[in-house]
Amino acid sequence: MNYISIILNVILGAVVGCALPKMTNKMISYKKTKGKVQSYSLGRFNKTNYFLLTVLMIILFIGALYFSKNYVHYVFICIFSSIALYCTIIDYKIRIIPNEMVITVLILGTIYTIIDKGIKGIYSSFIALLLVVIIFALSTLVLKLIFKISFGIGAGDIKMSMAIAFSIGYPDVFIFLTGMACAMIVYCTVGILLGKLTLKSTFPMCGVLMTGFIAALYADFVTEFLTFL
Repeated sequence: MNYISIILNVILGAVVGCALPKMTNKMISYKKTKGKVQSYSLGRFNKTNYFLLTVLMIILFIGALYFSKNYVHYVFICIFSSIALYCTIIDYKIRIIPNEMVITVLILGTIYTIIDKGIKGIYSSFIALLLVVIIFALSTLVLKLIFKISFGIGAGDIKMSMAIAFSIGYPDVFIFLTGMACAMIVYCTVGILLGKLTLKSTFPMCGVLMTGFIAALYADFVTEFLTFL
């Protein structure tokens, strides 16, 4: 790893991080013209927001540089990480995961699967997709029938989960589901302790999904780390 690569990734991460607010605002404006935006927060980004987004993107890009398997893997981690943050911001602001981004993840994920695993890798993608559908259906059923709690997951969350599952395939889908579950537990626990959430609260789930997605992109590293523990 040379210093030039690190510097280039810092610059690239900073550029993407600074561009994200404008890009998300454009998508929100587009959805508003289509009558899709409800009365959620549409406030402007302040300097702190720009700074945090920039730092986070730099961390994600440097992470891709250090932990990617090869150049192709590195490129797709950077692309998917950018999409993850982009979708999370939009979902936080308007409670919508754009269908355009679901399709984008699905297309890019299919391309990456074919490059990384060959055409036979599509079979693992369908297995992962089926697993996610079954797990979501069973979770909804158990919560409703036994605990009398509505799962409350939106259509956009389901579609994005399916696109992610298809993109990462089997068995990496288990890392996605585990990462998503851990992120949700942490988010809900902190929210309840701070009095921001209750058992009946709804919240934008894209950030939770994308945490699992990013974890799955580092499947080899995560597996080695868990084995070491």
